[in-house]
Amino acid sequence: MAKEPLLEIKLESAEDKPKLFYKGEEVKELTNVSFNWETRTLEWGGLSYSFEHLDQPGVKRVERRCGKYV
Repeated sequence: MAKEPLLEIKLESAEDKPKLFYKGEEVKELTNVSFNWETRTLEWGGLSYSFEHLDQPGVKRVERRCGKYV
């Protein structure tokens, strides 16, 4: 059984708004998306991502940092 991706970011073109899926659910009303993965060797270096979306009564932020970004 295949695992569901934690995070998917889909971008049709440079002018389009990205579609973001978190834990299999599409996140609507995006206001900000940030993703950074880095390595300087063949070993994993670090990962950070965050996204914000409109959620009554304001903006909700989801963020995670791993590796060197902790």
